[in-house]
Amino acid sequence: MFKALRIMLPFALSLNFSAIALGYETPKAPSLNDYFQKTHYKPGVNQQATLFPTKETIEKVLKEMAEYTTQEFKIDLDPAVLRLNKNLPQADFSIKNLQVNDLGNRFKAEMVFNDDYNTTISITGKLIALVDVPVLTKNLQSGEIIEQKDLGWKKMPIHLVNRTMAASHDEVVGNLVKASSLQADNPIKLQQLTKNNVIKKGAMVTITVQTPHMLLQTKGKALEDGTTGSIVRVSNLDSNQVIKTTVTGINQVAVDVPSLQ
Repeated sequence: MFKALRIMLPFALSLNFSAIALGYETPKAPSLNDYFQKTHYKPGVNQQATLFPTKETIEKVLKEMAEYTTQEFKIDLDPAVLRLNKNLPQADFSIKNLQVNDLGNRFKAEMVFNDDYNTTISITGKLIALVDVPVLTKNLQSGEIIEQKDLGWKKMPIHLVNRTMAASHDEVVGNLVKASSLQADNPIKLQQLTKNNVIKKGAMVTITVQTPHMLLQTKGKALEDGTTGSIVRVSNLDSNQVIKTTVTGINQVAVDVPSLQ
């Protein structure tokens, strides 16, 4: 049996295996039609307020109206509306006829005041969609390894998020800080990170082949750097054949051999 295994091992380690690299692509910003649920959001819905008009109270009412959506928003009133604020009637108000321009993420609505004249003015602004991006929960210095416990989330306007930023914790965990330092609560740029290589080119590694029925190990030489989970080429010292392996730990690689199962 052991003789058979010795025969099978060079064969197993001579096989080439391809890896599929999964790349992250920042999604395009959806339109407001994607955000608003047609069955819940009703254009023209009225929202009654029992507050006097200020920038904060107007935005509060608009956000309550935006609760008809599944997407979180930031409300930005146009400067012209804010300039009107000083001359607005000091009375309760309601907001009516909210309409959204899907193309530019802009909105307009009517403010109707509960005064003797039922004063009505138009208000305009932007509904800015917010998305979650990874951030550090504490400052880290150059050379430190980023762990899951170091990460949190922060909401950012979707138009400020770009492809240079990490979009998930998986893109960050296990990497080293390359920049002089990374500050907490800031978006993490991929160029500020470097891979934490657990295998160096030229290092002696242990090659493992495992199936439900056997476990075989031999020695090899790494032909390139590798991080945990990455694919690296290794030279099998017994056969001098170059094989593709998956990095499983410090100077440890594995070969998957479906044909032997």
